[in-house]
Amino acid sequence: MSQDDNLELLNTFAHDMKTPLGAVLHYADLIQQVGPLNESQKKFLDRITANADKMLALVKDLLAFAQLENDRTLHVADVHLGEMVQTILTMLDAEIAAKRLTVSVTIAPSVGTLQADVRRIQHVLQNLLSNAVKYNREGGEVRFVCADDGDTVRITVQDTGIGIPPRALPRLFEKFYRVKQPKSQPIEGTGLGLAIVKHAVDMHGGQVWVESEQGKGTTFTVLLPRVSALARSQAQSGELLDGVDDDRQEPQDASDNDSPLG
Repeated sequence: MSQDDNLELLNTFAHDMKTPLGAVLHYADLIQQVGPLNESQKKFLDRITANADKMLALVKDLLAFAQLENDRTLHVADVHLGEMVQTILTMLDAEIAAKRLTVSVTIAPSVGTLQADVRRIQHVLQNLLSNAVKYNREGGEVRFVCADDGDTVRITVQDTGIGIPPRALPRLFEKFYRVKQPKSQPIEGTGLGLAIVKHAVDMHGGQVWVESEQGKGTTFTVLLPRVSALARSQAQSGELLDGVDDDRQEPQDASDNDSPLG
């Protein structure tokens, strides 16, 4: 079976799973509205909801990965990083508040806008910011910094969390790879988030790398060209789409990217 066949199978499977899982969560919500539940009933319902949420997160990551792998065209439009970051952080409000995290966003005025694929860049930022929140310590910090490097833009996402062991760093961007360490085991994820980040950054002709120290935190750095190499190539060959589909510009729920480290 070819890679294209595998991706098509993955896409079909994820689509077929998404609807029944959504129905499970819907009916679980309706049960709570019917009337008061006793402690045992509430406990079992919470387990149903939690496990359905985990499965739905996996399905959404599988869908995102299959769609990004299948579509090799960059749908280029203006990307306003400041607006995008604030939208994502709003989606993460509950998790940020629960951990009492301090979040700072610094974007150099000279950064302006990027010519990039809105949806792919959104995947990059959602995954990195979600990880910085998810793997942080209570009362920790998340710092987002965007600097102007001339023809490129440098984005760093830094946390004060559990960190990553050195042995895991070379494999961090592999598909389905998850870091195995006691502190991260209870944290749910699919192992696709950072593979999606790497794929999207590569398509734009950029670079991504990670630095980490266990117990002190992790910093992801992304270099993105203001106009991607593939966009230039497509423009020269007449393949580049003029603008971006409306549905590609819609902000996605941060839960769509319940992505782990790796």
